[in-house]
Amino acid sequence: MALALAAMPLAVLLACGGRQASPPAADEVRLPGLAELLRRAFPDVALESVPGQGLSLAADPRWRISPLPPPLQGQPWGMLAFFSLEGPSGLAPGLELPSGTYAVSADASTYFVDLDASRLLPLTEMGQGLSARPASPGAVRPLLALDADGDGLDEIALAWQGAEGMPRYRVYWREGQGWTVRAGVHTPAQAALDYWSAVASALEKASVWTPVQRYRYVWPWLGAKEQGQEEDMDQVAQELAQEDGQPVEGVRQQLQAVHDAFRAAWEHLSPQFQQRQTWRGFINGFRFSEAVQVEAVQPPRRLDGDRSLLLMVVSLRQREGEEVVWRRFEVRFRAVQSHDGRWLLDDVDAQELP
Repeated sequence: MALALAAMPLAVLLACGGRQASPPAADEVRLPGLAELLRRAFPDVALESVPGQGLSLAADPRWRISPLPPPLQGQPWGMLAFFSLEGPSGLAPGLELPSGTYAVSADASTYFVDLDASRLLPLTEMGQGLSARPASPGAVRPLLALDADGDGLDEIALAWQGAEGMPRYRVYWREGQGWTVRAGVHTPAQAALDYWSAVASALEKASVWTPVQRYRYVWPWLGAKEQGQEEDMDQVAQELAQEDGQPVEGVRQQLQAVHDAFRAAWEHLSPQFQQRQTWRGFINGFRFSEAVQVEAVQPPRRLDGDRSLLLMVVSLRQREGEEVVWRRFEVRFRAVQSHDGRWLLDDVDAQELP
């Protein structure tokens, strides 16, 4: 049954568990595995399977290749499987690549994620310029393929772990033979991805505490912080530190990090949306949630000059007593474009999926 925004705040509406199911699992559509793709791209390189750890090079087992799921499928670029390569200094024998994060396609084309994760480039461009070096192994992970601007061509969304510690969902646009992040280009899809990446970061940071600690200390403190009724952070930090045997200053920093991530999510809502729900309601809506995953994003549909409709599939994970429950939702965001060109989330409906 569809749930309207007027019935409950956004967080309450959506923070209720999830299960990743879209795109379909690789074996359901018979996608080639990473080992097969690598054999196509590097036919003379012998690989060995390492149970539970991915692949290694037969010529030097110190070099490990780890898949970064899921594989991405899109038009017109087909399929990309991302992987991290890690080993001693120098180049991996046969591959002739340094440690880093890479992707290989079904047609044996191979790419690298560059140092600041702003581009996904063909191997032929490695070393051309100061930044044309691969990002560290596992610096990004695949998220999904999406048509971010509704032009019929798929872009790529990756999750990038930035220096500030908060993972960011970044959209990469086709440019030449590779893909790049476009500075100054903002879409409704990016607004929704930014929102969910901030929520995911907040939930991950809050997971350092037990469920009981979160319910007893963390959520009440977060809910009061923006309402002029802020509990003393030192008192909350001291009680948590005493229970866990941790330094108080470290706990204080953890609390602030959780707040800052939720605040970043809140700032992706339009001022009108923020007025229709309280900060406390927004925070309390996530008190039973432990994780969030974006599964699919449909092309945005323009409603009028400054408004668009965006359909997503999102899964959330929620704790119910001693159990963890997964649920999936089809979420319809209505986005509005602000005067500075940024898109903000202005309304939402959601329907639980089987």
